[in-house]
Amino acid sequence: MYVSAKQLLAEVGEGKWVEVSPEEEKAIIESIPGENLLRANSRNSHSGLRHYSDRGYIVVHDMGGAAERHPLDPIQ
Repeated sequence: MYVSAKQLLAEVGEGKWVEVSPEEEKAIIESIPGENLLRANSRNSHSGLRHYSDRGYIVVHDMGGAAERHPLDPIQ
């Protein structure tokens, strides 16, 4: 069970879609502002994390990064 964006990034990495429960999604989203504050203080940078949620999946990545194709999107 994922309880924070930091844990998700450590286990899966940035830009990877992960299937999550509604509770996990909520916990991850709620942890992002705190993680961004920690990152800003330690890196002296304003580049933070952002997330996208879609059809039971979530992806977290740095604002300058990109997300992979959603696993439920058709292959083109």
